[in-house]
Amino acid sequence: MARHPGAGAVAVRPESAACPPSGGLRPVQQCAARHRAEHLRPPAGGVLSVEERPIRWGGPLALGLLLVLAGAPGPVAAAEPLEAAVKATFLYKFIAFVTWPQSAFATTDSPFRLCVEGVDPFGELLDRVVAGQSAGGRPIELVRRPRFERGSGCHLLYGTVPMDRQRGEPVLTVSDADAPGGSGAGAVITFVLREDRVRFVIDAAAAQDNRLAISSKLMSLAVRQ
Repeated sequence: MARHPGAGAVAVRPESAACPPSGGLRPVQQCAARHRAEHLRPPAGGVLSVEERPIRWGGPLALGLLLVLAGAPGPVAAAEPLEAAVKATFLYKFIAFVTWPQSAFATTDSPFRLCVEGVDPFGELLDRVVAGQSAGGRPIELVRRPRFERGSGCHLLYGTVPMDRQRGEPVLTVSDADAPGGSGAGAVITFVLREDRVRFVIDAAAAQDNRLAISSKLMSLAVRQ
């Protein structure tokens, strides 16, 4: 269940929207044109499911971001380059819908650390997505390592290894259920492919354990595991 920021919490919002990289990949606006918005069903065990309905264009920037998060068109979503680009864009877009505790940042001008652990499926795609972007006035620092231990300073951590060791840390852990390295058990968000679409599951209990408040708008786009 989504929570609202309170004392001691900081909502970290990207300063400007990023589109998937150029070079043959569709811009976000084109990718989103055929996307579907979702209608929230009652949660089961803290993991939400959705059903699709046609979207309506217009509204604030947040709505535009949600359209991107609704999933890529079926015929092309499973294509490896576009799938990686969609997921890389998701990682950046997730930031706008999550609130971290103030204690997650050492100082008022500490960077927002987006970390990739182990096998990196994005390559330069993720670099291009976050290049020149900031989150809540903080520069986004992209860090890649074979392994991140607890207290490594990551705010968003993507990896395909078990994420249980990050439980209780103020980290938005993201994994991929279909990655060759195996699923990241314990992740707050897990990418899944459903009918050749990139979708994601949100573990509300894991988010609460990590002291993260996830917007109800993002929760409404989650699918059942």
